[in-house]
Amino acid sequence: MKHFPEHKLIIAGDTKGSYFKELKKLAKKEQVENQILFPGIISEKEKTWYYQNCDAFLFPSLYEGFGLPIIEAMRNGVPVITSNKTSIPEVGGGFTFIFKSFDEIDIKTQINTGINTYETDPEIKTQAIEFSKKYSWDINVKEYLDLYNRL
Repeated sequence: MKHFPEHKLIIAGDTKGSYFKELKKLAKKEQVENQILFPGIISEKEKTWYYQNCDAFLFPSLYEGFGLPIIEAMRNGVPVITSNKTSIPEVGGGFTFIFKSFDEIDIKTQINTGINTYETDPEIKTQAIEFSKKYSWDINVKEYLDLYNRL
């Protein structure tokens, strides 16, 4: 956040556990606590609003099974900046901006690249939205039932 003083970082989720306490402590240590907002657990409506009103969606996950938030952000037309861990690059289908290390300069570079690309090349936003549409609960259920019936 030191590299983005004009931005706020919103971290949604449980604000009762040790992870939240560590994040708060780190934000204070880095002197960016005024840039980070912790709204707690949010509704689907609130989540959609955040997606539609942000400059970028950051997903710096180390361990992730699938990465549904990546698809949700893409569907809402947001540049997605992710780590290169587990299945995350595949989930993004080439439409995300991937940092290869958790070095702050690498992450900063990918955030800037993602935001600038979406501002200068609206076609990538359209392509990402279209790509995200191949993932849906309806499709997943149908494919699961098809597999079940074949077996």
